[in-house]
Parts: sequence; structure tokens; C-alpha cells
Amino acid sequence: MQGLNQLEDISNKSFTYEKKPKTYYNDWFIDGHKTLMTLTPEGNRKWNEDDKKEEDEKFLNYIEKLKLDSLMDNKFKKCTFNNFYKTKENEFYFNFGQLYSRNFEKYKANNNGLLIYGKPGTGKSFLSFCIANYLLDNGVKVIACSISTILEKIKEYSSFGDNKMTVFNNELKKADLLIIDDLGSENSSEWINSKIYEVIDLRYRSEKPLIVTTNLEPDNLKKKLTNKDGITRTYDRIFEICRPIEMNIEPLRVIKGKEKQISFMNTLNEINRKSNV
Repeated sequence: MQGLNQLEDISNKSFTYEKKPKTYYNDWFIDGHKTLMTLTPEGNRKWNEDDKKEEDEKFLNYIEKLKLDSLMDNKFKKCTFNNFYKTKENEFYFNFGQLYSRNFEKYKANNNGLLIYGKPGTGKSFLSFCIANYLLDNGVKVIACSISTILEKIKEYSSFGDNKMTVFNNELKKADLLIIDDLGSENSSEWINSKIYEVIDLRYRSEKPLIVTTNLEPDNLKKKLTNKDGITRTYDRIFEICRPIEMNIEPLRVIKGKEKQISFMNTLNEINRKSNV
């Protein structure tokens, strides 16, 4: 019985907390009972508190690793919905971006991506990286970078052999979301077009969402991505899995300039009004 009395069904971790004995009747032994050490209410509270801290630290470390693996340029790491410069013109896109982010699991299940296009400076990249950072902060694996970065990585890893390229391709495939920024800005060549097709096709076959941003109208993007054989398979893949969203608004620099001009004129009018009183 002495050996049984010393048994404790509790991890070594609990020994650092305050305990109290709890006596209970043991059905297996008709001649007595045994005593187990259990946590006091204060010890239990401290246990749960420290356990939560450990879990939070693990999650934060996981988030940091996701961000390091995302290939995101440092300048885009500050793109968040909290920092979004919202105007009457771009409010729809702000709301749409939040809707997509908050319901990403549903869009992922249906393999619903986005083709965000419009004139330079309208906030396409900012919006896409807002989505990326929101998802990363919530533990979703995202790769988000420009097409030029992807092409540079392909050149770099190709020089190391097939194994390195296989690892890179697997990362593109495993990501819950792949964001390709500024597609169409790259120089055209047969090699470049073929590599872009390989990336798009790889993503297409993974059946996971893709977000593409471009300054080109859809028809112009199609021409840009078409090889000399005239086959539009790259664009066709994109169009099949990405919903086109046109950011048909004035560039943000123009909007901000107009707002500053209005503010300046209002201030000037107020000064004139007071001077005439």
C-alpha cells in the first residue's frame, strides 16, 4: 500500500505549485484509501496562467516563422487594415478586403482567388498585403511577393540543382495563399513566360487560392502572358481561379493632394473671415 500511496497522476511541472492533500475512497482496495496531491485554487490559477503564456509564446514564434518564410518585402509588413488610408472612393475595396480576410477559410475551400487590377497608385498592392498580414497574424501560411522576386528565386535556386527548386516549388504549393504582386511588370521572354506559367500551373493544381495584382487591363495582361505559340494558357488558369476586381479610382496621391488643397483653402477662408470681423 505504501507504494500505491506515493503514486501521483500529475506531471512533474505541477510540483512547482502549491498543493493540498485530497483523500478519497479507493474501490480497488477494501482496506483503506490513498492520498493524492492536487493543486490548490491559487496553484491551479497559476498553472493555467503559465500554460497560456507558453501557448502564446509558441504561437508568436510560429507567426514570426510564417512571416520570415512569406518572402514579403519589409516595406509591405506595415500594410494593415488599421493603416489603410480610407476614402469614400476606396471604402468598397477596404470592406471587400476585410470580408475576404475574415472569411478566408470559406474562400480557400472553394479555391476563390482574386485578380486585382487598375491604374498605378490606386492601392492594389497595399490592399493585397493587408490581406496577407491579416492572415499571417492569424496563423495562416502566406507567401506574398512581387513577380520579380519569384523569378529571382527561381534563377537562384535553379543554379543549386533540382533539390533546391523542388523545395521552393513545394513551398509555393503548400502555402494557404499565394500573392503575386505586380504581374505584367516583368520583361517578356520565352523563359520568363514559361516560368510564370509553371508557377501559376503549380498553384492551379494545388487547388489553393491565388491573388494577383497588376497595372494591366485583363486583355493586355493576356497578351503579355501569351507565348509565341499564341496559347493563352497562363491567363486562362488565372482567370479560372481568380475573380477580377478593378480598382477604378483615382491614385491615392491625387486624392491626398486634393484633400490637402481643400484643407488649405478652408484654412485660408477661415483666416479671411476672422480678419474681416
